[in-house]
Amino acid sequence: MPESSSVGVPLLAIQIVSVTWTKVSRGGPAAALRNRIPRAFLLHSHGKSLNVIQRHDYAEASSGEFECTSLSTGQAPIPPTSVEGLLLEQRQDGTLSIGFAWNGDVHGMPKRERKGRILAMLPGEVAQLRINGRHSAGNQWYTQHTYNVAFGPSLHENVFIERPFEKGISLEEHLF
Repeated sequence: MPESSSVGVPLLAIQIVSVTWTKVSRGGPAAALRNRIPRAFLLHSHGKSLNVIQRHDYAEASSGEFECTSLSTGQAPIPPTSVEGLLLEQRQDGTLSIGFAWNGDVHGMPKRERKGRILAMLPGEVAQLRINGRHSAGNQWYTQHTYNVAFGPSLHENVFIERPFEKGISLEEHLF
């Protein structure tokens, strides 16, 4: 994992944790299992990238348990400006501005109006944004997406799990 960035270029890491479930596991013991899934993990490096994007996808299995269906780590050659509705802008003052743009195919219903700048991060800060949704295309299912963002002069594999997030935003709705 990179420990420091090029002169004047902050590091950016985004970790997306997505959980998908059906009506069968909306409540009770199944919901308890779902809520035990971690929403932050070790950050795995991808070469010497300064812009790491890591994804963890979990889905309800026929057994009622939740399984990791996908784990991937990649890199962006330049800092991304949009990742699944997360809008990112590195500003001249050295901060990272985060906004949000709702996409019904990804985030489900109810619609959340496009959010402009919903938070600003200083170098060295770690933030978390959560959104959930209800989907229907024949069957009904639900999702929760957690976006962990680290921005700063240095990052390491424990950046999302070593301490509480400095900033947190929930765009979650009551879905039932």
